[in-house]
Amino acid sequence: MTGVLVCEDAPDMCALLRDALDDDSGLDVVGEAGDGTDALRLAEALQPDVVLLDIGMPGPATADVVAGVRAAAPDAAIVVLSGYGPERFDARAAREIAAHLPKTTDLDAVRRTLRAAGGR
Repeated sequence: MTGVLVCEDAPDMCALLRDALDDDSGLDVVGEAGDGTDALRLAEALQPDVVLLDIGMPGPATADVVAGVRAAAPDAAIVVLSGYGPERFDARAAREIAAHLPKTTDLDAVRRTLRAAGGR
């Protein structure tokens, strides 16, 4: 089972993702973070297999969140699900991201991506 930390500041989107991931027997939502600071704290505490990260959340800058997640949970894959494109990443952050999905991605594709990232 792939443990996923969902990092999303929009409550409705977070609930949608949690419900969609809970419907997949291969995925387990181990925690939810509503801002970058909580994402870093929970990544360290929970050691998820995958961090599903919205890069438009309040808190530290995108590159700092990505670097912080990498330091806090070095074995976790980082999958970005965001309305922002990859231009928001600097080169260092871009190297740490396993996948970047637009928020318009269908939920089946999100689940497939998370399972694949968790099994790397």
